[in-house]
Amino acid sequence: MPDILVLGHDFSTVNEYKKMLRTGKNEINSPTWREMIKLFKVSGVDLDRCFFSNVYMGLRDTVSMTGVFPGSKNKAFVDRNMDFLLMQITIIKPKLIITLGKPASINLSHLSNELKSDWSNGEALSLPNIGFRRSVLIDNHLYVCIALEHTSMRNQNVKRRRYKNERGEYEGNEAEIEMLKDAMR
Repeated sequence: MPDILVLGHDFSTVNEYKKMLRTGKNEINSPTWREMIKLFKVSGVDLDRCFFSNVYMGLRDTVSMTGVFPGSKNKAFVDRNMDFLLMQITIIKPKLIITLGKPASINLSHLSNELKSDWSNGEALSLPNIGFRRSVLIDNHLYVCIALEHTSMRNQNVKRRRYKNERGEYEGNEAEIEMLKDAMR
């Protein structure tokens, strides 16, 4: 059973999904996957230990696959997706939860009092050391949680990251690598 949950915002658009089915090509060469594989490899995160999911189930019926998920404006839909996310976490019981991007970290914060104060307003990605938390209580279990920049926009956004541990102070890409290494220890 996987012991790392990697949580994105949503999957993609209806048109992109149909294109993937039609061509038989998957997203493994997309910026999201390409950058995530590279980051995980250098950080010592084994992809075989990962379960990949999203905060929102379903596909966007829009042209753009970026930005706020359209369903996030519907409270009943959001509640159903948060219930489903909680069920996934409860069943998998991962040792580590990695969020990709601001929306995923904000949504995860709704499931834990330890994350609400800093992650619910998006600060998990902007303030030093806020994006790495040990002992996060979700549904009576403790988890390690890390908020990473979304790998599809990683190169543009990672420069703002800061992280400090007993080995030193890190910025940008190195900050996220060190967070992942510390989580894997």
